[in-house]
Amino acid sequence: MFYHFFFTIAALILVTSHMPPPEAPFSAVSGWLYILMASMTFILAIRQWNKFFLQRSHQISPSGIAEICHTRLQVQNLILLLFFGFLVHVFHLPIFVSPGAAAQYFPFLGDLFSLFFYFLLLSCLWYLTADTFLPADSAKAESRKNFIREQTGLTLPALLPWLILSGLHDLIMLMPFSEFRNFFTSTTGQAIYFFIIFTGVFIFAPLCIQKFWGCYPLPQGPERHRIEAMLTHTRTGFRDILVWPLFGGRMLTAGIMGPLARFRYILVTPALLRTLYPEELEAVIAHEAGHARHRHLFLYLLILAGFLLVSWLFLDFLYQLLLLSGGSAMLSRFSFLTPSAVASFLAVSLSLLLFFVYFRFLFGFFMRNFERQADSFAFKTQGTARHLIQTFRTLGQMTGQNPDKPNWHHFSLTQRIHFLQACEENPHTAQQHDNKVRLALIFYSACLLLTGAAGWHMHTKDWGGKLPSQLIIRNLETKIARGQENPLLLRYLGDLYQETKRYEKALASYRRALDAGSRDPDLLNNLAWLYITAEGTAIADPVTGTALAEQAAHIQPESPHILDTLAEGYYRTGQVGRAIGLAEKALFLQRAEGGNTEYYRDQLEKFRQKERSQAAGQP
Repeated sequence: MFYHFFFTIAALILVTSHMPPPEAPFSAVSGWLYILMASMTFILAIRQWNKFFLQRSHQISPSGIAEICHTRLQVQNLILLLFFGFLVHVFHLPIFVSPGAAAQYFPFLGDLFSLFFYFLLLSCLWYLTADTFLPADSAKAESRKNFIREQTGLTLPALLPWLILSGLHDLIMLMPFSEFRNFFTSTTGQAIYFFIIFTGVFIFAPLCIQKFWGCYPLPQGPERHRIEAMLTHTRTGFRDILVWPLFGGRMLTAGIMGPLARFRYILVTPALLRTLYPEELEAVIAHEAGHARHRHLFLYLLILAGFLLVSWLFLDFLYQLLLLSGGSAMLSRFSFLTPSAVASFLAVSLSLLLFFVYFRFLFGFFMRNFERQADSFAFKTQGTARHLIQTFRTLGQMTGQNPDKPNWHHFSLTQRIHFLQACEENPHTAQQHDNKVRLALIFYSACLLLTGAAGWHMHTKDWGGKLPSQLIIRNLETKIARGQENPLLLRYLGDLYQETKRYEKALASYRRALDAGSRDPDLLNNLAWLYITAEGTAIADPVTGTALAEQAAHIQPESPHILDTLAEGYYRTGQVGRAIGLAEKALFLQRAEGGNTEYYRDQLEKFRQKERSQAAGQP
């Protein structure tokens, strides 16, 4: 179930990191033709794969087929994710699915439509895979629908925070209250907004998720009374006990949702209720109660917040390191990749790598140990581990799961049984594990505080732009001197020279990038800014700078920072009216993108002040 969450978040990263090319690579008809042909080829390949598997499935033992089916679905989902990344960043899918004018006011709709296309492909994958998960005597058509509906319910909740954050953000940016919008786009306003939304989602999401999953209240009866008694015994508050019809009710599992008792649900599948003996069911419920008693859901939020903090503080820092390490030089050998495509590929790869490493190793470490801590809680609650041990053995027999095979979020069944047996032999083992988890959390919290302090220091000292600057410049100069020059590195070097006011060297770097054949709009824009703003130097040439900015704006007419450069050029060449018009458009686009608008508002006010001065006859 966890892979649904991670694949969905990875798809979201692929979409939100898409950088539109200066010009559409294909016409609308050609683009859709290529996208649909590629999609049909992918779907046919998956169909043949599943058809081949079904032909050979009778040779696989019934106890092992379930695990093979789940593994195959995960592999195919990963291949689909890679294919979707190809559609987004090579065929530029977001350009062709964008809702047009509506995206000007609600930018998140462009990403949403791209994700909708991903879910169309995913639904096709589920449809083709459903037969291997369905009982032989089931009605195929109806069962496929239920399978797709179930998989959709498991996947969509991962998008809830993004949908709420992005949708509300775009709506707020359309509000007529300028002072409120200005505060909202400030660092403080964004921090408050994120905190409120994530807190609300964290508390109230279980109300929505249980609906997505098709859960319903467990009827009154012996099972419900036994579960309620165990929850009362462990002092675990809850809102309701729900039947969770996962995989048509055939999956043997249970779960707990909700950090607060008022919004907490206990989930049990029909197969679990049918299969386990009463004492074994109590052991499972005691395990789930252990998650609540040890505050694991709150701790998961802390660990998730750590990922957001690390991403915010260090992603740009790591991107620059990757850029300097030769990644861009290596990718630039592929002639079909533009500098912006190289930068986009590096940024996406780094985001996905950081996401994978953090959750696979750090988050996975805590998940495995939290599960073991919940096991020890069940042992301490019942005074014996034999019921939970028997449950694990039954689970292995019924599902065909390899008892010796661990995964990233659970120890193997054999490892869990050995731990419980150790608790039986020495009850202090459970307390020792609790101490281990407590020390790990203290160490993690200390590292998080130190990391946050270091990252904040880097941001306040502008290490994101100066790493430090002299070291980056020296590194780039060395690479270029060794013949590793490419337009992206040359532009980046020119940007650093311009930031450190070494205008002659900046001009030389930009010109070398142009001589290499690059017509990257950001290169043209940054060179234009150099000509326009290098006052008091021999380089200053607002007329030439304005002409270059016009070229950049022609290639990328909806980019706020490029329009701002052109507006500054018009302002310095005496065309104040045109500067105001462009500044208003740049401000509108920046506001639509949800970025900080303070600089653009100051620019617009500067131009209007100049217009008022000219109207009053002042120089």
